[in-house]
Amino acid sequence: MKAKLLSSALRAHAGKLLGIALLGVCTVLPLAAHAAPPTEEQVDRLLKLNGAHAALEAAVRSIGGPLRQQLTLKLLQTNKGAPLTPNQRQAVENALPPIENLLRTELSWDSVRPAYLNLYQKQFSAEEVEQLIALYEDPGYVALMKKMQVVNLQSSRLIQDRLPKVLPKLEPLLVDAVKGLAPMQQGPGQ
Repeated sequence: MKAKLLSSALRAHAGKLLGIALLGVCTVLPLAAHAAPPTEEQVDRLLKLNGAHAALEAAVRSIGGPLRQQLTLKLLQTNKGAPLTPNQRQAVENALPPIENLLRTELSWDSVRPAYLNLYQKQFSAEEVEQLIALYEDPGYVALMKKMQVVNLQSSRLIQDRLPKVLPKLEPLLVDAVKGLAPMQQGPGQ
């Protein structure tokens, strides 16, 4: 008898809780679904404040050095460590301008801005973009972000500085891994 009463009371209570939960969901979901996306002007303002435009331009401008290094390293590998010949050095210098021009064109702000707009408009509501704008207009927040940029840059350098010590230890592991894959690529019974 007690079990029946308890069961009946729980069902009645559970029904009320379910009703309240459904009311909450039905109230919140339409609000979330109808949150207005940010306008182009809002996103442009945010991108200017958060430095996305400037960061992209700086990255594209600085790409020449790493490209020169990559090309030179590739030629050194081809030469089995011997120094580059004058013709090879000239080839590197001749290859850089068209590559840099292509990257400047393909990664220019005008070419990537539509993708940025689309990304921000899909991910953020107008209200959220306004909140972000308020953060980027706060001098205290900006000061913290500048410090974080320095921390992130120095963290990257720490890793880069350690790579020459790690790579010699990593190479034998990679060689072993590739050797272990060879039998798998042949398949069973081959």
